[in-house]
Amino acid sequence: MTDDASPAATALREAEEEIALDRSLVEPIGYLDVHITPTGYRVLPTVARVSAGFSLRFSRDEVSDAFEVPLSFLMAPQNYKRQRAE
Repeated sequence: MTDDASPAATALREAEEEIALDRSLVEPIGYLDVHITPTGYRVLPTVARVSAGFSLRFSRDEVSDAFEVPLSFLMAPQNYKRQRAE
């Protein structure tokens, strides 16, 4: 359990630990709907704007891979689809 002040603070801390994202480069925008994973974890996706100058460096202990997606791609309805996975 952590003492983060808000879900955004938790997201910033996790991003710092997992991909070395400097908090000073981040401007939180808001949240998406809560997602409950099949294993019962409650996830609150946090959306933020990241300033230029960020270089992705992820912790192999925390993350196996990472990717970037342009916001325009995420906002295009034709890119949405639902799939089930085991």
